[in-house]
Amino acid sequence: MRDETGPAARLRLLFVGDAPEWLGAVRLAGGLFGAEITSVPTVGAAIRHLLGPGQVYSHVLAAAPLSAAEIETLAGMADEITHRATPLLSLGTQPPPGVDATHIRCPEPARLGEALRQAAPFPGSATGGAPLTSEAVRDGLNAGWLRLRYQPMVDARTLAPVAVEALARLHHPAHGILHPRDFVPQAIACGQERVFTGIMAARAMLELRGLPLKGLRFGINMPLPVFWFEHAVERALELASVSGIGAERIAIEVLETEETPALTRLEAALLRWREAGFAVYIDDAGPAMPHWRALAAMPFTGIKLDRCLAHQAQQSLAAEIAEVARERGLHIVAEGIETAAELERARAIGVDCVQGYYICRPLPGLALPVWLNQKR
Repeated sequence: MRDETGPAARLRLLFVGDAPEWLGAVRLAGGLFGAEITSVPTVGAAIRHLLGPGQVYSHVLAAAPLSAAEIETLAGMADEITHRATPLLSLGTQPPPGVDATHIRCPEPARLGEALRQAAPFPGSATGGAPLTSEAVRDGLNAGWLRLRYQPMVDARTLAPVAVEALARLHHPAHGILHPRDFVPQAIACGQERVFTGIMAARAMLELRGLPLKGLRFGINMPLPVFWFEHAVERALELASVSGIGAERIAIEVLETEETPALTRLEAALLRWREAGFAVYIDDAGPAMPHWRALAAMPFTGIKLDRCLAHQAQQSLAAEIAEVARERGLHIVAEGIETAAELERARAIGVDCVQGYYICRPLPGLALPVWLNQKR
């Protein structure tokens, strides 16, 4: 919500916390700038507020005392749920390592006006400036800049939650909040795909372990070079055991990184994963995957359609893929669902599950239970 019609239209503040001196400063600064102010006492209340329809803010202000996990959750809500990447001002609280790129720290109430003036939306992708290099991605992974979001999947008919997919974000101080398409190719180019996948999987298992998400399945993306790495299954079983999340609740979504994969090698790896108890999905089936029929003939658990249903010219292909998948007994997921019309198209071709912005945007881990409680 950042048009240029004036301060009143530009500033809409969400204050989170129970600190009277900071709330007084926010009200004073808001009055000076003509800002609209909404105050909520807890992070849980802020999450519920940000999940509401039309709740778009120019700034989120987090007052002490808040934990590092709570601040990181607010940062995730700000850069995923709001209209665009929204500055998070830490009021009297030092941001935790790895999220300060999306923060502006305001150490004392008297400096709040100055902090609001300097706050600007953090870049949402690697556009402009120097190109993102493989070395920068490697350094970012080693520095702990990787963050996870979780996007729910729901039953296509009932819209009941059935699973969540872990999605990676790299909070880079120079390039902004990067999505996988912006940094995974560079990670693979410098041989960091196993490091990236290992960090992502370990963090997801630890974050999800303590959340009340009984009955949900969990999906995680895996580049092809990692999927057929000979020790990958053993490492995944170790993580599943430590987290208390059984292999039967984990779905591996294979990210293809080769135009024509070695099908014999792929099938051998697929059998290892399936024998260990994991579900395995073909990811991003669509016009960019001309060999999808050959993959559908393999013993996969399911198939995920890319955004075919959003494009009229690709809808017949989506229906064809779904028909073949049903014949093979594959579970069908349509991702990228952003409108009611796309949901109806998914239902019409017999999709089992859907995910996308129309259902829910990607969420920080601590926000998942709040969203689920709204749906149950």
